[in-house]
Amino acid sequence: MEKVSQIPGASTPPHSPQTSKSVCYPVAKRIFEQLGGISYQVALCAAVVVIVPLELLAAVVVTVLIAAAIIIASPWFLFSNSKHKTNALHNAQAVIRELFATAVITAMYPFELTSRNDYSPTKKTPMIFVHGYLHNSSGWRVMVNRLKAAGIDNPMFFINLGSPLQLMEQYNESLEKEVAKIMDTTGASQVIWVGHSMGGLLGASYVQKHKEKVKTLITIGSPLEGTKMAVLGFGRCSNQMKNGSDYIKKLKATPHETPSLCFWSKQDAAIFPRWSAKGPKTPQTNSQLLDKHGHLSMFFSRKLCNQLIAHLQQQK
Repeated sequence: MEKVSQIPGASTPPHSPQTSKSVCYPVAKRIFEQLGGISYQVALCAAVVVIVPLELLAAVVVTVLIAAAIIIASPWFLFSNSKHKTNALHNAQAVIRELFATAVITAMYPFELTSRNDYSPTKKTPMIFVHGYLHNSSGWRVMVNRLKAAGIDNPMFFINLGSPLQLMEQYNESLEKEVAKIMDTTGASQVIWVGHSMGGLLGASYVQKHKEKVKTLITIGSPLEGTKMAVLGFGRCSNQMKNGSDYIKKLKATPHETPSLCFWSKQDAAIFPRWSAKGPKTPQTNSQLLDKHGHLSMFFSRKLCNQLIAHLQQQK
């Protein structure tokens, strides 16, 4: 780590790993260098005051745009799906839950979870949580707390995918490196992959090449056969999630045989057609319907969490 020059009358900034990982550290360091006689703690507080509101503003803008697009498109998609008829009351409940989930996820957005990653050796199968399009690892917070409260003590790793302007293949490459790092440092021979939306799609692509490395693939509202709603997105990865894209065709051409637990909802306005999230029609795939839930509110579903807990306990 780069050393900060000592300023007369100022305290030396602590060089703990936790501090060095903070997004506020570079700004605090700059403030510390420029202002003599100021403690590092004061500089860090000043950096937090500057950065956190900016992060919150960015999160609000991005989430509101996504939510607006989904909510505006929802009525047509909810009532035009002839294959899976929906109940009007259930649709209304799903919309209310989705609005609540959007607000909560927006508030949690700046508080991602990658700092919790612990690469210590373990005898338990690590769990890898991969978020979806335009999101980060913060969305897993409620689910993870429920898993831990239920006694699930597998090591948990949280991945941030980064820019939405990348190709899916670029995400695949970085995830392959991260999984290899986790397995090398923990000594594990397999992982449990939990993916929401695009994170589950990336998991399906990963197991096509490395089926021996994934014990179970768990997908939540993932466009495993593409989604027409991808036209509302931007970036190259969004185009690759469209129905009929080369990326989707490749996945469908050779369905994976990894044991899978796939959660889907009739009210998921981000996935159209709905059955795209049900997973491949293989004996190894267990599709679970989550009624009265939208794309984001599935993060907070107790039914989903209870089924996930039961599934993980059976794996022990």
